[in-house]
Amino acid sequence: MEKQLQNAFGLIDAAQLNYYVQLCTPPNDVDYANGNSAGLDGTVTYSLSSINATPAWSVEVGNPNIKAGVFDTGINPTHTDFNLNSTSKIIDGFDYYNTLPYGSSTPIDKYGHGSGIAGIIGGIRNNAFGVSGIAGGDAAQNNPGVSLYDMKCFEGNDNGGGAAAFSAGMDKIQNAMIDGALTSPTANIGQGLHIQNHSWEIPSNFTIPFPNLMVLKDVMKTVFENECLIVFSSGNKENVAFTTSVTNNAANFKDEYNMCVGGVDGTGGRWTSAQGSSSGGKYLDFVAPAHPDLYNVIAKQTNTTTDYLVWNSATPNPSTSLAQGTSFAAPHAVGVSALMMSYVNNHPQKPNNIAPEDVEKIMEKTTSTMTVSALQVGSGRINAGNAMQQIILPQYLVKHHQVNTTLASCSVVQIATLQSLWFPQTWNGFGPGYALMNKYEVTYTNSHSVGTYSIIDAWKRDARSNLPGDLLTASTTLALVEQESFVPNHTGVVLNSYTNSSAVLKGYIYENMMWNGSSYVPSGHWYPMDLTSSNPISFAYTLHLYDATAGVNEKEKNYSGAYVYPNPANDKIVIHCDATQPKKAEIRIMDVMGKLLYQDNVIFNNSSNEKELSTSNLINGIYFVTLKVENGQTQTFKQIITH
Repeated sequence: MEKQLQNAFGLIDAAQLNYYVQLCTPPNDVDYANGNSAGLDGTVTYSLSSINATPAWSVEVGNPNIKAGVFDTGINPTHTDFNLNSTSKIIDGFDYYNTLPYGSSTPIDKYGHGSGIAGIIGGIRNNAFGVSGIAGGDAAQNNPGVSLYDMKCFEGNDNGGGAAAFSAGMDKIQNAMIDGALTSPTANIGQGLHIQNHSWEIPSNFTIPFPNLMVLKDVMKTVFENECLIVFSSGNKENVAFTTSVTNNAANFKDEYNMCVGGVDGTGGRWTSAQGSSSGGKYLDFVAPAHPDLYNVIAKQTNTTTDYLVWNSATPNPSTSLAQGTSFAAPHAVGVSALMMSYVNNHPQKPNNIAPEDVEKIMEKTTSTMTVSALQVGSGRINAGNAMQQIILPQYLVKHHQVNTTLASCSVVQIATLQSLWFPQTWNGFGPGYALMNKYEVTYTNSHSVGTYSIIDAWKRDARSNLPGDLLTASTTLALVEQESFVPNHTGVVLNSYTNSSAVLKGYIYENMMWNGSSYVPSGHWYPMDLTSSNPISFAYTLHLYDATAGVNEKEKNYSGAYVYPNPANDKIVIHCDATQPKKAEIRIMDVMGKLLYQDNVIFNNSSNEKELSTSNLINGIYFVTLKVENGQTQTFKQIITH
């Protein structure tokens, strides 16, 4: 090896450790092998409802460094799928329902809802037993997968009656959310979770007062700003019009605050049943398996798996006790998010950790499309394989850019006068009620570099920004006032435009105006700040980048006597190679994921220096054509195909 490196001196651009890899084979878990996991990978019977897990597992299976919290009825700690080599993967938690340390109240899970959800997220995979957790690691490699935290907020019903489980008060659930997101090892508080699963909804038979909802919103804002991903089920009470919010009020705040997950059934359509239907609406992000045709769940107390949830010792009723609904769709999203975080956050070539906003954006744009309205299924069905392919390092980069400046460095222009906004509560000594505001647009242009990469996509990151967005004018009908016109509001900066070298970002400042008897004058109230030049301004955004040649560390001897035309091409391409005498060459065509689509050996000479290839079988997209001649010289061309 030393001699090889000496001979190659001048050709080596960089060197890295050599890693062993292996093919990803299907897990040996009983429910997967028996065809009871069609929600992970499709079967002959259920081919249209899976999240396409196996390609994702070829990239990542889950890492214990990532912490996922289950805010539910508890987790069965004795089940084989939560223990590896006599060590539990349920690391910690707290019983918020009974206000007791984790594990103090037994049995921990009296209903099975929480255990089932935890198994979908991270039941130990490939241990020849039970379920295959999406981020459940690999028992054969002594990897337990993501760490689970039991944040118990509900108690199973052991006393009969209609309700299967009882909730702790909203205050306790909100305390659990804050405890989960925060971390302070020195003060011994907080769990420092990366992801929270919330498979609960606000009952339809009562309405939570608006001030209480605003407290929940502020709690979710705190979790969001601590970059902890919240995943909510969309709810099982269909909103027939599919035009407004989903029925689960907790999932109806700012889109970036949480993932909102609806359900798909065994036919590949939106989940519906006699007991409920997947709620949709403008805040729905995507859908995932929600019927036990597609999964089994871990039992509440025994070392088994089941299709049913029951309280006490009741006999399951096949028509009412099935473990179905959007409650079980949400943990599929949590599991895929955990895979993405496990891969990127632990990778030596990452430019930064992947943020919750990044995870949601990539999952949204890599879904399997569905032939129903987006208001019913969001962007489509989660596709874990597609999502993981979009973050493979170093070909793909999810790169953060942070701007911390002052108002003096920004362009500030007044763009509206006396705009009507709504203060739902007293804020900074003003409200509640309607108010007239002057609006100022704050613009900043940030320079960045992408090097050899191309920009696939870009998005703003509000968790690290500090200005609200362009708020809507409030309706004069109180019942129609939407949160987009509330003050105070969410952080909501705008990534206005971007190029390979810069990005233009915008945010807004609002000045309250009051009537003095003859005209409107400033009241002295500003949101979120006044126009003092030294006021701090923060903008954050992500560039999703791709370079097919990234990671190739040996410098190639490029061959300059070749080219490919036309570009873009439709049904054929022509490869030209200069040759005054016969010259052997190898032609390869690969897609953007590195999959070899074509390979052939040809001979070019003075009378035949072109090779025509049909591209009619290639879908629209970007491809790479590589020509390697007999002396080792190589040239790669980026080729666009459009039919």
